[in-house]
Amino acid sequence: MTAKKLAYILRGLPGSDRQTFAEELGSNAASVFIQAEIADYADKEKYNKAHKEAFHLFCTAIKEEKTPIIVNNTNIRSHHYYQYVDYAQRHDYYVLICIAPVNNKSDRELARATGISELSIRRLRDKFDWKLSKPEKANDLS
Repeated sequence: MTAKKLAYILRGLPGSDRQTFAEELGSNAASVFIQAEIADYADKEKYNKAHKEAFHLFCTAIKEEKTPIIVNNTNIRSHHYYQYVDYAQRHDYYVLICIAPVNNKSDRELARATGISELSIRRLRDKFDWKLSKPEKANDLS
């Protein structure tokens, strides 16, 4: 039996311990980690550039048939993560979407843990799509 090609798409607010979970998932030396490096969530241009670079790295790993691939981004909205799901499935990967719990952590606690402003955390929480769904528009994958 051939080994299954796996892609894990992690979702969650900054400070929700996604990184720790990603490291536990990827304890296998063959794992590929992909993460958009974002220092300032308010800088839309840098935010978009970081996500485009992360998706490019993901596509390269898929083409090279690496497994497992672990995408550790906030993936707040469905169109943020769906492009990964769609691309992986078109290349015969099993895709697992994992949502990190925030438990009872306040915006202030998440901000302190991450260095991201409390206002930015609140905005991210308000925008988070808790329901897993395909974007309404197929061209809404950027």
